[in-house]
Amino acid sequence: METTVAQKNIIQIESLVLDKLVLNTSSEQHLKCILRIISLFSQKPYLNVTLTANELRNDPIIISLLKDSDFGKKLEEVLICAEKNNILTISSKETANMNFSLSPSITITLENIPQTPPIADTNNQENIFAVFEENISPLTPIIAEELKKAKSEYSESMIKKAIIESAKNNARSWRYISRILERWQGEGQKDGRTQRYPARTKRY
Repeated sequence: METTVAQKNIIQIESLVLDKLVLNTSSEQHLKCILRIISLFSQKPYLNVTLTANELRNDPIIISLLKDSDFGKKLEEVLICAEKNNILTISSKETANMNFSLSPSITITLENIPQTPPIADTNNQENIFAVFEENISPLTPIIAEELKKAKSEYSESMIKKAIIESAKNNARSWRYISRILERWQGEGQKDGRTQRYPARTKRY
């Protein structure tokens, strides 16, 4: 398999800050959200940027993590926790226009990393959003909506396998993935495998 060189943002967190975050954050939900926020900073096309509360409200992973709670209240708790633990610096605390940046204890650097197309393990419990981000690109609200629609037509296992097939072919786009799914469905496939004898075909 051909190895390519890609530029990736590398996140570095001071060990004392990370220890403090883990020790002081009793809620697993809060901890996951904070780690996701750090990840969102790393996905920005340039460094030393800010995020807004509105971006978090539209992030499908944050939405998924806080879906069974009072979203606005929980998000505010997450941001306060992140600020207290020296993860974020909140520059504007107005609810309608809250924005923040990473604290100096966290740095993001751009490095060249040799890589091969990642192949995810479809036997694990990752959801289709995580598999898409690992193999194709960071999620956008539009892609998240397309994935939700696809779940109503295909099984999650089939969608994951189509995502991985797209990565193998180095064709990382939702359009390519959707065509794979349509083709597989037309061939009578289930979960990326052709049925031995399609239901509408009689075998004698």
